[in-house]
Amino acid sequence: MIEHAVEISIDQPVEVVFVFLTDAKNHPRWDESSVVMEPDQPGPWKAGLTFHEVRRMGPRRMSIQSKLVALVPNESMDIDSMTGPEFHGHWRLAPNGSGTALKWSCEMGVAGPARIAQPLIARSFRKACDRNFAALKRILEAAGDANSR
Repeated sequence: MIEHAVEISIDQPVEVVFVFLTDAKNHPRWDESSVVMEPDQPGPWKAGLTFHEVRRMGPRRMSIQSKLVALVPNESMDIDSMTGPEFHGHWRLAPNGSGTALKWSCEMGVAGPARIAQPLIARSFRKACDRNFAALKRILEAAGDANSR
């Protein structure tokens, strides 16, 4: 099992960060492996929501079905994969002055023949996650800069 965690501070209120994160069309803007994310049900995100993702996994594209297993607006959400590699993602948001402290952690399984390459997969995955969350911070803070003009 590959585990990773990222903690960042974003100079935007929790509500702004939460709304951005729970709008599926934003996901490919900051997650380099995300090609598309589409909720299976319309409306605001809530526990039980399922969604379809297409992700780049190395040279391939993989279709994954996931489920929002828990959600507390502006505080937390947990997402589990239902197909594809085993994945559990945990999001925690808290006020940090006028901004947001975001803590994200995950566990990802590597199965079959790929297990032999798990150390390489883990290193690549961790670096990509770090880049993704740096991009998330840049996008959200740039949006705040544009709104303050």
